[in-house]
Amino acid sequence: MGATRSMDPARLGEHMLYERGAHNYTTQNIQDALGGIKKKTRRGSVTLFWEDVEIGDELGPLVLPPWTLQDQLAYHFLTYAASAGEEMPGDVYAFEPAYHNMRRWPGRARIHPNTYWPWTPGNEHEDAVLSPYRTQPLPFDFGLQRCQFPQQLLTNWMGDDGFIRRQQASLRRPVFYSDITTYTGEVVKKSVVVEKGTDKSGGIPGEQEYYAVGIRIHGFNQIGEEQSPGTATVYLPSREGGAVKLPIPHPEKPPYVPFETFRTDWF
Repeated sequence: MGATRSMDPARLGEHMLYERGAHNYTTQNIQDALGGIKKKTRRGSVTLFWEDVEIGDELGPLVLPPWTLQDQLAYHFLTYAASAGEEMPGDVYAFEPAYHNMRRWPGRARIHPNTYWPWTPGNEHEDAVLSPYRTQPLPFDFGLQRCQFPQQLLTNWMGDDGFIRRQQASLRRPVFYSDITTYTGEVVKKSVVVEKGTDKSGGIPGEQEYYAVGIRIHGFNQIGEEQSPGTATVYLPSREGGAVKLPIPHPEKPPYVPFETFRTDWF
């Protein structure tokens, strides 16, 4: 790929990052996956107090069914619609308006290897013909999506009264078309932290105490490959300290955290 994010059309298929195709599931595989999906529970309005959480407590599993084109398109369309301005209507994902947008911004346009018509780079994710431009053998998820998946694991566990303060994920392997992903978590740290903020533009002033839980997250596909390990910090209500107070005070410019720190121990 050189210094670009897209393969030269003349070299499509010359080398792929991965070689496997769409997964074929046995009847037993399907029954096992359905069993995991049916076990999903949401805490909802039943409050989880910080004092009731112990190091070693497990979260999940959260089993997501096979990744499909519908999952991909729903995300892509909604992000386009949500970011739409006057020059980018909500139907920008449809061919005709997308074509006219590419005419207005030719630097963004790419040429489809079959039709030779312009297309947008994002289509490489969900189009089986275009995914080789990213050296991928199958349609695959967006990195931002992969970071968002385990948020359901966290919210199901913490309930309506908790707050996800921070989360990070290492994007190890794509979620390919037909992949089942199973997310689990483990409580690895408990602490009481003090958040301090400023009244400068972009900040929230004040000083407040929060009851924090550090969680390590794992996400594996159906063949045992880890797709997105990560960590998260959840603030929970406390019997002693009360509810999680929002908004959380913070400075106008959060401190820089080195990659090696949050990759391994950013709870």
